[in-house]
Amino acid sequence: FVIVGPAPEDVGRDATQACVLGAKKYPAVDAVCYYPFDVEAAPGRHAIAVIDQDGKRHNATAIVEKVERPKVDINLTDDAYINVSHENQKRAALEREAVLKLFALTIEEPQFSLPLGAPASPLPKNEDDFGSLRTFNGKVESQHTGRDYPVNEGNSVRAIAAGTVVIADEHFLTGNSVYIDHGDGMVSAS
Repeated sequence: FVIVGPAPEDVGRDATQACVLGAKKYPAVDAVCYYPFDVEAAPGRHAIAVIDQDGKRHNATAIVEKVERPKVDINLTDDAYINVSHENQKRAALEREAVLKLFALTIEEPQFSLPLGAPASPLPKNEDDFGSLRTFNGKVESQHTGRDYPVNEGNSVRAIAAGTVVIADEHFLTGNSVYIDHGDGMVSAS
């Protein structure tokens, strides 16, 4: 998940030049710092900071709290996703490898501004299922790391910000998939 916030109170919004999360320093976006945390981030206190226009560091702390993940039982009629063939296992592994490579790309200037845009208009109520622990047909378990919106067939899905499409393909596990590199290490998927 991403925590987005202005600089600490003693730093003016226009004065924020860079953000720090642990040992990583990166430029502020529109003078705002955002702090991305992995869904598997350890609960506890994490050092963050902003660097103002004079190079002065203003330290703060982000607190990651443990949350109970909702459990969702899903029954699929297509057994191909439960008893996955060797061929589809290999396909899924290759697709996952291609997606993971996106996160190893060189971090370039952000092509986005904050706040990020909505992925559809009008934006339907989301399924509130981020991080849920899913069990398929009582056998296969996985953690859902996306945010689902029930957009009807024929309705447009939008990019959350400017960027470059780096993958547009039909994947075994995720179906029609579009990955967009927004710069500054941010990649969105739909």
